[in-house]
Amino acid sequence: MSHAYHEDSKAGRIVLVGIVGAIVTFAAIVAISALFVSTKEQEIRKKAEAAAMPLGRRVQNEQYEKILTYRVVDREKGIVAIPVDRAMDILVREAEAKGGR
Repeated sequence: MSHAYHEDSKAGRIVLVGIVGAIVTFAAIVAISALFVSTKEQEIRKKAEAAAMPLGRRVQNEQYEKILTYRVVDREKGIVAIPVDRAMDILVREAEAKGGR
């Protein structure tokens, strides 16, 4: 009789693990779906704003982004771009180190 009780105990644990696993899986699916919807809405809003923006303003924003951010220009040649403010700071420090004003 003891043997039957032991088997029932294992079956109960297996069912419990299955239920908990199903709940965790469901929660993960809901979270991923919410993240997808949120990201999708942000992208749609971003594209709608860009489409509504006049061409000149769009080009100006792209230019500002280029002069205000770090980015790789040519990976093979090792060329990167740095923000203009940072480049000016570096040039001033180099000039001061060489004895300039």
